[in-house]
Amino acid sequence: EAGVQYLADALQNNMTLTVIHLDHNLIKDVGGQCLASVLKTTKTLTVLTLKKCGIEDVGTQSLATALKSNATLKCLNLSRNGITNIGAQHLADALQHNVTLTKLNLAFNNIGDRGVQDLANGLMNNMAITDLNLNYNTFSDIGTQYFADVIRTNTKLTDLGIGGDNIAPATGQILLDSLKNKPTLTSLDFDDESVGWDISHMIDEYIERNCKLSNVY
Repeated sequence: EAGVQYLADALQNNMTLTVIHLDHNLIKDVGGQCLASVLKTTKTLTVLTLKKCGIEDVGTQSLATALKSNATLKCLNLSRNGITNIGAQHLADALQHNVTLTKLNLAFNNIGDRGVQDLANGLMNNMAITDLNLNYNTFSDIGTQYFADVIRTNTKLTDLGIGGDNIAPATGQILLDSLKNKPTLTSLDFDDESVGWDISHMIDEYIERNCKLSNVY
């Protein structure tokens, strides 16, 4: 944690660095807060990856607050941390303001139905995010359904990962119906084995007719 503070201090006035990879470093919330200060001042940073860094909701809140005013970051990886509905809510709020972030990875966290609902609502008005990964969180079939509306209405999203949780066949059908009116989505990861053979077969048939959707996992 002390190390990331020194790093953040050094980066405050850096005018050349564009990518920071700190994956698998236990910087925790304190580290997240330090890096948030960098996001508030940087004019060059475009990629920040913090996979498996022990960041929970407090650090996520700081990063989300910084994202509201940041105009350079395009990719943020917060996968395999300890983010819950609270952190997701702060990120959803940031999505309402940020216009440059295009890729957000929140896979393998602890985001439940409420957090997913907030993120889905945030995406309804966000025209920058093209790639959102929520694979292997803790939301249920209900949480998955919130993204049916996102798939239908968001015109920028091309890659969506919501797999890893058990998806009922009825929800699989809802997702399939939403895809029929979604010309921009090219990749959907929702673990098609969990929806049953019938829905999986219908999705396969749909892909054959729809050249836009090229990958389903």
